[in-house]
Amino acid sequence: MKESIPEIGEAPEPVIGNDYTAEKESVQKQIREVIQYNDIKNKIAQKDKLTAVSNIYSELLAMLSPNGKVKLNFWKLIIAPLENRMNSTIGAMKNANIKFNTNNGLELLYSVNGSQYICFNSLSGGEKIIATLAVYHVINQLYGNKILLIDDLDRVDDTTYGKVYEFIGQIKDNYDAIICARVKHTAN
Repeated sequence: MKESIPEIGEAPEPVIGNDYTAEKESVQKQIREVIQYNDIKNKIAQKDKLTAVSNIYSELLAMLSPNGKVKLNFWKLIIAPLENRMNSTIGAMKNANIKFNTNNGLELLYSVNGSQYICFNSLSGGEKIIATLAVYHVINQLYGNKILLIDDLDRVDDTTYGKVYEFIGQIKDNYDAIICARVKHTAN
Protein backbone atom coordinates (compact mmCIF):
# COMPACT_ATOMS: atom_id res chain seq x y z
CA MET A 1 0.00 0.00 0.00
CA LYS A 2 2.73 2.19 0.53
CA GLU A 3 3.58 1.81 -3.01
CA SER A 4 0.38 3.32 -4.33
CA ILE A 5 0.70 6.66 -2.51
CA PRO A 6 3.02 8.96 -4.33
CA GLU A 7 5.47 10.85 -2.36
CA ILE A 8 4.97 14.50 -1.88
CA GLY A 9 8.03 16.46 -2.37
CA GLU A 10 9.02 19.55 -0.63
CA ALA A 11 6.59 22.44 -0.56
CA PRO A 12 6.92 24.70 -3.53
CA GLU A 13 8.34 28.12 -3.07
CA PRO A 14 5.64 30.66 -2.53
CA VAL A 15 4.83 32.64 -5.65
CA ILE A 16 5.95 36.11 -5.04
CA GLY A 17 3.73 38.31 -7.12
CA ASN A 18 4.09 41.94 -8.00
CA ASP A 19 3.84 44.31 -5.07
CA TYR A 20 1.13 46.78 -6.14
CA THR A 21 1.34 48.84 -2.98
CA ALA A 22 3.17 51.71 -4.68
CA GLU A 23 0.71 51.79 -7.57
CA LYS A 24 -2.22 51.56 -5.17
CA GLU A 25 -0.90 54.49 -3.15
CA SER A 26 -0.34 56.50 -6.34
CA VAL A 27 -3.93 55.87 -7.52
CA GLN A 28 -5.31 56.71 -4.07
CA LYS A 29 -3.27 59.94 -4.08
CA GLN A 30 -4.70 60.86 -7.49
CA ILE A 31 -8.23 60.14 -6.26
CA ARG A 32 -7.65 62.40 -3.21
CA GLU A 33 -6.33 65.14 -5.52
CA VAL A 34 -9.41 64.87 -7.76
CA ILE A 35 -11.66 65.02 -4.70
CA GLN A 36 -9.75 68.05 -3.38
CA TYR A 37 -9.95 69.67 -6.82
CA ASN A 38 -13.72 69.11 -6.95
CA ASP A 39 -14.11 70.44 -3.38
CA ILE A 40 -12.11 73.55 -4.28
CA LYS A 41 -14.08 73.95 -7.51
CA ASN A 42 -17.37 73.69 -5.55
CA LYS A 43 -16.15 76.16 -2.94
CA ILE A 44 -15.12 78.61 -5.68
CA ALA A 45 -18.55 78.24 -7.28
CA GLN A 46 -20.21 78.85 -3.87
CA LYS A 47 -17.96 81.86 -3.30
CA ASP A 48 -18.80 83.26 -6.74
CA LYS A 49 -22.53 82.76 -6.11
CA LEU A 50 -22.32 84.42 -2.67
CA THR A 51 -20.27 87.26 -4.15
CA ALA A 52 -22.91 87.82 -6.84
CA VAL A 53 -25.71 87.83 -4.24
CA SER A 54 -23.68 90.13 -2.02
CA ASN A 55 -23.07 92.51 -4.93
CA ILE A 56 -26.79 92.60 -5.76
CA TYR A 57 -27.63 93.21 -2.09
CA SER A 58 -25.02 95.98 -1.87
CA GLU A 59 -26.39 97.60 -5.04
CA LEU A 60 -29.94 97.47 -3.66
CA LEU A 61 -28.82 98.98 -0.38
CA ALA A 62 -27.03 101.76 -2.24
CA MET A 63 -30.10 102.44 -4.38
CA LEU A 64 -32.41 102.52 -1.34
CA SER A 65 -30.06 104.52 0.89
CA PRO A 66 -31.00 108.10 1.85
CA ASN A 67 -29.03 109.43 -1.13
CA GLY A 68 -29.62 106.42 -3.37
CA LYS A 69 -31.02 106.35 -6.90
CA VAL A 70 -34.52 105.25 -5.86
CA LYS A 71 -34.97 108.06 -3.37
CA LEU A 72 -33.38 110.65 -5.63
CA ASN A 73 -35.55 109.60 -8.57
CA PHE A 74 -38.65 109.57 -6.34
CA TRP A 75 -37.73 113.07 -5.22
CA LYS A 76 -36.95 114.30 -8.73
CA LEU A 77 -39.98 112.78 -10.46
CA ILE A 78 -42.69 113.06 -7.83
CA ILE A 79 -41.92 115.10 -4.74
CA ALA A 80 -40.15 118.13 -6.28
CA PRO A 81 -42.85 118.81 -8.91
CA LEU A 82 -45.58 118.33 -6.30
CA GLU A 83 -43.74 120.66 -3.93
CA ASN A 84 -43.34 123.28 -6.69
CA ARG A 85 -47.03 123.15 -7.60
CA MET A 86 -48.07 123.45 -3.97
CA ASN A 87 -45.78 126.42 -3.44
CA SER A 88 -47.15 128.22 -6.49
CA THR A 89 -50.65 127.48 -5.21
CA ILE A 90 -50.06 128.48 -1.61
CA GLY A 91 -48.00 131.53 -2.62
CA ALA A 92 -51.12 132.97 -4.24
CA MET A 93 -52.93 132.67 -0.92
CA LYS A 94 -50.36 133.56 1.71
CA ASN A 95 -46.67 134.33 1.81
CA ALA A 96 -45.81 130.74 2.68
CA ASN A 97 -43.85 127.78 1.42
CA ILE A 98 -44.30 124.05 1.72
CA LYS A 99 -41.61 121.44 1.42
CA PHE A 100 -41.39 117.74 2.03
CA ASN A 101 -38.91 116.05 4.31
CA THR A 102 -38.20 112.44 3.36
CA ASN A 103 -35.62 111.64 6.02
CA ASN A 104 -38.12 109.72 8.10
CA GLY A 105 -41.05 108.83 5.89
CA LEU A 106 -42.80 111.72 4.17
CA GLU A 107 -43.36 114.79 6.31
CA LEU A 108 -44.91 118.09 5.26
CA LEU A 109 -43.00 121.17 6.42
CA TYR A 110 -44.37 124.70 6.30
CA SER A 111 -42.81 128.16 6.40
CA VAL A 112 -44.57 131.54 6.68
CA ASN A 113 -42.94 134.81 5.59
CA GLY A 114 -39.54 133.15 5.15
CA SER A 115 -39.47 131.77 8.68
CA GLN A 116 -37.88 128.46 9.56
CA TYR A 117 -39.73 125.38 8.27
CA ILE A 118 -41.79 123.59 10.90
CA CYS A 119 -43.66 120.30 10.73
CA PHE A 120 -47.35 120.26 9.91
CA ASN A 121 -48.35 119.11 13.42
CA SER A 122 -46.74 122.24 14.92
CA LEU A 123 -48.81 124.65 12.81
CA SER A 124 -51.66 126.71 14.17
CA GLY A 125 -55.20 125.77 13.15
CA GLY A 126 -55.29 128.45 10.46
CA GLU A 127 -51.90 127.49 9.04
CA LYS A 128 -52.99 123.85 8.94
CA ILE A 129 -56.11 124.84 6.98
CA ILE A 130 -54.04 126.83 4.46
CA ALA A 131 -51.42 124.07 4.06
CA THR A 132 -54.13 121.42 3.75
CA LEU A 133 -56.04 123.52 1.22
CA ALA A 134 -52.92 123.87 -0.94
CA VAL A 135 -52.25 120.12 -0.78
CA TYR A 136 -55.88 119.25 -1.57
CA HIS A 137 -56.01 121.70 -4.45
CA VAL A 138 -52.85 120.32 -6.07
CA ILE A 139 -53.97 116.71 -5.57
CA ASN A 140 -57.39 117.57 -7.01
CA GLN A 141 -55.72 119.13 -10.04
CA LEU A 142 -53.54 116.07 -10.55
CA TYR A 143 -56.46 113.65 -10.33
CA GLY A 144 -59.11 115.79 -11.97
CA ASN A 145 -61.40 116.01 -8.95
CA LYS A 146 -63.99 118.73 -9.43
CA ILE A 147 -65.30 119.04 -5.86
CA LEU A 148 -63.35 120.67 -3.03
CA LEU A 149 -64.50 120.28 0.56
CA ILE A 150 -62.98 122.59 3.16
CA ASP A 151 -63.86 121.86 6.77
CA ASP A 152 -62.80 123.25 10.14
CA LEU A 153 -62.74 126.87 8.99
CA ASP A 154 -63.97 127.74 12.48
CA ARG A 155 -60.33 127.28 13.59
CA VAL A 156 -59.07 130.23 11.57
CA ASP A 157 -59.15 133.87 12.50
CA ASP A 158 -60.94 136.39 10.32
CA THR A 159 -57.73 137.47 8.54
CA THR A 160 -56.85 133.90 7.60
CA TYR A 161 -60.46 133.23 6.62
CA GLY A 162 -60.26 136.23 4.30
CA LYS A 163 -57.11 134.79 2.69
CA VAL A 164 -58.80 131.40 2.28
CA TYR A 165 -61.87 133.10 0.77
CA GLU A 166 -59.64 135.11 -1.59
CA PHE A 167 -57.80 131.94 -2.63
CA ILE A 168 -61.10 130.15 -3.26
CA GLY A 169 -62.00 133.01 -5.58
CA GLN A 170 -58.78 132.35 -7.53
CA ILE A 171 -59.32 128.59 -7.91
CA LYS A 172 -63.12 128.43 -8.23
CA ASP A 173 -63.04 127.92 -12.01
CA ASN A 174 -61.24 124.59 -11.48
CA TYR A 175 -64.19 123.11 -9.57
CA ASP A 176 -67.83 122.25 -10.11
CA ALA A 177 -68.46 122.76 -6.39
CA ILE A 178 -66.54 124.13 -3.42
CA ILE A 179 -68.07 123.40 -0.03
CA CYS A 180 -66.81 125.33 2.99
CA ALA A 181 -67.75 124.62 6.59
CA ARG A 182 -67.26 127.30 9.23
CA VAL A 183 -69.31 126.13 12.17
CA LYS A 184 -68.62 127.38 15.68
CA HIS A 185 -68.77 124.43 18.03
CA THR A 186 -69.77 125.22 21.59
CA ALA A 187 -69.56 122.98 24.59
CA ASN A 188 -72.84 122.28 26.38
